[in-house]
Amino acid sequence: MSQVPVIEPDAGTIIDGKYRVESVLGEGGMGKVFRVTHIQLEKTFALKLMHFDPHDNDPNKLVRFKREAETLAKINSHPNIVMVTDFGITSTTNLPYIVMEYVEGQTLRALLNQAGTLSESQAIKIAKQVAAGLHEAHSSGIVHRDLKPENIIIQQFSDGEIAARVVDFGIAKLMRKQDEASAEEAVTGSDLAGTLRYIAPEQFFGLPIDARTDIFNICLILYEMLTGVVPPVMMGKFKTVAEMRPGATPKLSEIVARGLSQSPDQRPPTAAELRRDLEEIAKDAEAEDIRLQIEADNKLVSNIAGMASIESSRRSSGVLIFISSLVFLLGVGLAAWYFYPKPVDPTKDVIPESALPPLVSVKGEKTKIGSNTGDPLSRPEHEVSIEPFEVSRFLITNRQYAEFVKRTKHRPPSSWNGAEPPADILEKPVVNVSLRDAKDYCLWLTQGTSRNYRLPKEEEWEFLARNAARFGVNELDGRYYEWTESELALYPGSSADRPSSEEGKLFVIRGRAEEKTNSYITFRVFNLEKVDNEELGFRVIVK
Repeated sequence: MSQVPVIEPDAGTIIDGKYRVESVLGEGGMGKVFRVTHIQLEKTFALKLMHFDPHDNDPNKLVRFKREAETLAKINSHPNIVMVTDFGITSTTNLPYIVMEYVEGQTLRALLNQAGTLSESQAIKIAKQVAAGLHEAHSSGIVHRDLKPENIIIQQFSDGEIAARVVDFGIAKLMRKQDEASAEEAVTGSDLAGTLRYIAPEQFFGLPIDARTDIFNICLILYEMLTGVVPPVMMGKFKTVAEMRPGATPKLSEIVARGLSQSPDQRPPTAAELRRDLEEIAKDAEAEDIRLQIEADNKLVSNIAGMASIESSRRSSGVLIFISSLVFLLGVGLAAWYFYPKPVDPTKDVIPESALPPLVSVKGEKTKIGSNTGDPLSRPEHEVSIEPFEVSRFLITNRQYAEFVKRTKHRPPSSWNGAEPPADILEKPVVNVSLRDAKDYCLWLTQGTSRNYRLPKEEEWEFLARNAARFGVNELDGRYYEWTESELALYPGSSADRPSSEEGKLFVIRGRAEEKTNSYITFRVFNLEKVDNEELGFRVIVK
């Protein structure tokens, strides 16, 4: 189904003779949601008009929508699911619509925007309820496949209790037997339907999906609730909850890590089992929350007592303490100004020869990049022209990057665990650098040498990877991911869907390829420029 703009009905418009439009509630990738009133029942509902091309000549699409909407409507009523109550096709615009319960509350996304992170007991409570609701959907043969904080509504009751309710099964899929031809037919959207940051590996690579796909999403959201970030799971290694949140319940970190396994076979087989695992540690999490609250209360009491003591002393000492404090602070300030290392102006910095990466000259020519097999984003193979350039023979090392950090006071990579890299990794490629970090390093080299340093374009990287032995360029063997400066775009003649992110532009990362994909030389990974990873480094080009 192709996506087309949804025709927005005005307030007061009657849809299908039953629903009066009141206002717009929101809009997503699959359609626009309206607050409507059922004319006869005088009851409020949420109605979603789907992105659907009325001029598409495939008659089976409407038939398929009807059949699968019927299945969605048959999910047994469950307190943790916002139920589908009706569906149809508008008579005037021929657009499919789905009607759901109207729920007062805020999305989990809004809650996380306010709080940053949640306590363990809060996060577990929400995850348990989401798992319970999805188990009900799975029992009806339905996979949500677009679970994210925006699709979870948190209701707050007067007694302080909360309820998590899953919404928007608009791109759900039916779990069918493998011998059925319609096993991969979607309610709407392509096989890559879903939100990029929350998409499961098997979903991204077009492999079969089942309940374990939703389990991956639950654990990804649980990770975000506990740490405030979404881990780069698609890129392999990432820090555990225990590493990101000191003091976290170890068993909880293990449960999340298991649910985020690249292979579905290593995850809990059902949402019910995930819920039971979380139930077992719920009491430990509550005890941890109580301990942290007691520590916070004790700290507050201590601070109040300290403030009272200071106030008493201040009253007795009066002006003498004030003058002494003023003199002391002035002295400390002057000493800090004199002795503290001053940030180096990069435009005046002379970079030592030992800090410059060794370069290899590459003669430009026409070459092929891409592949006619493998993942959709790597297709098709096509010809490009490469201009001559120089490139660093190796990935930038920790020693070279440390010189940059030292001279510019740039933020060091998290893998250093300090301002300087450990001695045993000095000559190894620097990792945990974002695209922004890598560009800042190139700018430092440019300003210090008067030569134009930058990151490779992805076609330059692939040209090097195809001819590594010929040019004598090392570490292009798929052991590391590498940043390129290229923004993600489809190749000429590609029929793939271009991924996008609400958080910003996506940039191409080259190097490694996971199992079941084509060669690492043509495989394309992508992410936001702020992302870093323990296997993600970079090399530089000079032109």
